[in-house]
Formats: sequence, structure tokens, C-alpha cells
Amino acid sequence: MPVLLGKPLNQAVCLLSEHMLAPRIVAEKEDSRVPAGTVIQQKPEPHTSIRWHQTVMLTVSKLPDPILVPFFIGNKIADIVPQLTKMGLQSQVYELPSAHAVQGVCLAQWPSGNQEIKPDGKVILYAVAKIQKPYIVPDFRGKNFEEVKHVCEQYGISCQVVHAGFRTIEQMYDASIIKDQRPLPGTLLMLDVTKKLLFQFQV
Repeated sequence: MPVLLGKPLNQAVCLLSEHMLAPRIVAEKEDSRVPAGTVIQQKPEPHTSIRWHQTVMLTVSKLPDPILVPFFIGNKIADIVPQLTKMGLQSQVYELPSAHAVQGVCLAQWPSGNQEIKPDGKVILYAVAKIQKPYIVPDFRGKNFEEVKHVCEQYGISCQVVHAGFRTIEQMYDASIIKDQRPLPGTLLMLDVTKKLLFQFQV
């Protein structure tokens, strides 16, 4: 019995014909590791004794059926990605700024909805990115340091105080009032939760 495993079906049929054997395809099985139409099982087994004109049972490979991609536009990325994973598909998300759409929502996709894709294929998703708005640093000069510190801590901003030299009794009693600050009033800042901001105040 010749070895047919791993051979394309047309080669296997020719080889069987040369040995005066009759091929018969009994099944097709999904196997993405080999090209479609490859012999993946045979009966009788290779190198076994067999009579002329005996039928040889063959199982050949076929590609997995394509998957129909759902229509995702308008849905949340947080819901789409797990769904694709469950379907056996990969995903890649690109974020685009938009002032008129909801953050985290799918704006576009490729392949488009109701298009076929091979198993383990990748779906590209375009989502709305978070737009950071700049904040203007207020003028804290003349205000009580403890009150300003309390406000800054609510936004995750650390405060550092620098004491000026006291020359008079009045200056000592006035030590809780902010005289100067860094960043300066009117400075534009982007609040980033991954970075710690530090304000310096001179009292």
C-alpha cells in the first residue's frame, strides 16, 4: 500500500491508479494546517498488503468555513472585542479623535458588516478616542494655603510650600497666605491620571 498522507488528492489518485487500486473519498475534514484537498487519512494504512483493484478509503482536508463578520458600528469597543475573541477572530483597535461622537464607540470597521473572513482572521476597529481638554491654572495668590491645598488634592495635585523669610511679626502671622505660585496663573495644563502634578506655593 503506497503512502498517500500529505499528498494532494490528484497525486494520490494517480498513484493509486499506477498500483491498480480504486480511490474512494469517504470524508472531508476541516484542517487549516494543510492546503485544501490534501489526503490526511487513508485506509488501509501505508505499507500494508493489499489486493489489486481493492478500494482505498481517503479522507481529504478542507478549509474551515468562513465567518460572517457582524455589523459593529455604533457599538461599544468593550463589548465588541470579547465577542470577536469568542468567535475565534482577532481584533485591532485604532483610536481617532472626534468631538461629535461618544468615547469608546466603534466608528468604522474592516471587513465591513456581513462580509466573510477566514477563521483566526483580524477585524480592524476604529473607535472614538478620549479628548483631553486643557485646564487653566487659577490665580491662587492671596488665598489661604490650606484651602488651596484641599482643592488641589481633589484633582490629584501635590502641593509644595516654600516659606519666605519673616522679617516682622505681621509677616509671621500672614504665613498661610499664598504670595506666589508655580505654575503661574493662566498656564494651560493637560490633566493626566498617569502623571503626578506638583504645584509650588510661596507663603
